[in-house]
Amino acid sequence: MKGYKSFVLIIWALIIAMATILTLRSTETQKSRHYDLKVKASEIALLAQQKVKERYLELGFTINPEDKNQTGLIGTRYTMLTTTVGHIESKRTSTNPNFAAVIVDMLLEAGVREGDYVGMTFSGSFPALNIAASAAAEAMNLKVVIMASLGASSFGANNPDFTYVDMAEYLYKQKIFSFTPEYVSLGGANDLGSEFPESLKEELLSRMKTLNKKIIQIEDFSENIEYRKEIFKKYGKMKAFINVGGNLVAMGQGDAVFPNKNGLIKTKNRLYSKDMGLLDVFLNENIPVIHLLDIKRLAYRYGLPIDPDGIPAIGIGGVYLEQKYNIFIPIIAIVVSFIILIFYKYFDKYFE
Repeated sequence: MKGYKSFVLIIWALIIAMATILTLRSTETQKSRHYDLKVKASEIALLAQQKVKERYLELGFTINPEDKNQTGLIGTRYTMLTTTVGHIESKRTSTNPNFAAVIVDMLLEAGVREGDYVGMTFSGSFPALNIAASAAAEAMNLKVVIMASLGASSFGANNPDFTYVDMAEYLYKQKIFSFTPEYVSLGGANDLGSEFPESLKEELLSRMKTLNKKIIQIEDFSENIEYRKEIFKKYGKMKAFINVGGNLVAMGQGDAVFPNKNGLIKTKNRLYSKDMGLLDVFLNENIPVIHLLDIKRLAYRYGLPIDPDGIPAIGIGGVYLEQKYNIFIPIIAIVVSFIILIFYKYFDKYFE
């Protein structure tokens, strides 16, 4: 029976191929196992956004016409607090409250559970994402320590009279969040707001002191990073680290700037460098990091609309769904494969 071996292998391959096709075709899309938690986080984020808008208008500010969904979370192109160029489409995409569900999803994948400790660094560039990260932490009842910088890129929280820290403090007083940033730096160049007018720096620092914020002003970059690392460590064992925006202390400087990785990152990035930011520092200590910067790519990955017209409904999007496979078919395929393997091994001599 020459050629039987080829015949057996062909049959085996056909069984595996057919099982794969049937498994894929029998896949069902259903609500995520953590659907309710994700919805809770997004509802908190939406409420927080609404409160910020109310406060923004109450203070007499005018919503930017380019903020087409009238969120109050989109700044202007340039102010004295602007640090770098930002893209309006990304900023508008970030105002989707369902990003809180995305962050919950990443935290769960990182192994974070209720009551765990998570460190965070926020710039003013994406105030809506800062809110989303805070909402995710609130929904999961996490212990958090937040360091915020005041500078913001174009269309971020770049109103000198209503920075992200001012927003966060208001949300804390309104009991939307049970925490608020404890540590604040100016951000911008050298993390010292070197490009800001002196009068603005003095006014901002004075206001932050009035809010009882702990000011970080360390000129040497390595000392700045070491100081922050030690602060985060003193609060306990950090289960994950979240960074929103492209601030210097998170990204690093010079050739050691954090590469273009986005979302949840769990593997070490590279060898140590004195110019590394906190993202690399914590990755090198095997702490998962969540880096939120390339917002349109994140939206696409998690099934959220890019630059939506109107605020998307809560609970809608790929982040709330998961695929369920029929494991009965691959189990049958494995059993049949095992039988074929036995046949092939022990009955081979009868066909020689």
